[in-house]
Amino acid sequence: MEKKDTKKVVNNLLKSERGRAILFFLFYFVFFLVIILMARTNLSNNKKNNTNTSIKADYDLKKLEEGNYRFTREETRNSIKTIFTGEANGGRSSFLMTSDNGIKNFFSYNDIYLEKENNSYKVSVNPYLYPRLNDYSIIKKILDTAHLKAKTTYENGNTIYQYEISSTSLLSIMDNKEVDLDDQVNLISLTTDENKNVVEIIYQLDSYHSYSYNVVEHLTIKVGYSDYGKVKELEIPS
Repeated sequence: MEKKDTKKVVNNLLKSERGRAILFFLFYFVFFLVIILMARTNLSNNKKNNTNTSIKADYDLKKLEEGNYRFTREETRNSIKTIFTGEANGGRSSFLMTSDNGIKNFFSYNDIYLEKENNSYKVSVNPYLYPRLNDYSIIKKILDTAHLKAKTTYENGNTIYQYEISSTSLLSIMDNKEVDLDDQVNLISLTTDENKNVVEIIYQLDSYHSYSYNVVEHLTIKVGYSDYGKVKELEIPS
């Protein structure tokens, strides 16, 4: 039908009440048809985008698993910071703990912690907050359980992976507690170098920590790893 004929039909329909009703329903039929088609198109595009932008982790945990490295660990609880610097090899570690109370010297092996006092070592308590984050098997289980949200690669070859994990999952992994919480997720940021080795993991554990200690606090634990395979055998101090 030509444009002139279409206009003539529309004008004729407008002259009667029945014709105007037909035009009214025809207009809304076309309107809703267009809306449905647009919705289906957007849904299809979203599915394609989700498929094309799926994120996969691509890094190597083998050197971290071997346990030979130097490390720096910063525990920031609200505005209070405690820093550990040391080295680990073969399940043993030697490190300094720096806090508002000064500097302390520790040695650990087989879950035993020794603190140096007056040139001799005495059995002490574990100085770490959430020490299981030093355990490779726990780190791996957390990363396997957490949801990978984003991945960013930089010009220097470093890549940062952003994860989310629920407090429910962390309580199961870290404390062997089975609960079902409806709270904010905890965030984990993992950085790798150009060789895909892990050089830093940052745990933002506000939700998990607040539940565990029954107090509302901000908690960030940042652990840096370096010099893989370069730490000599550590001897247990006498």
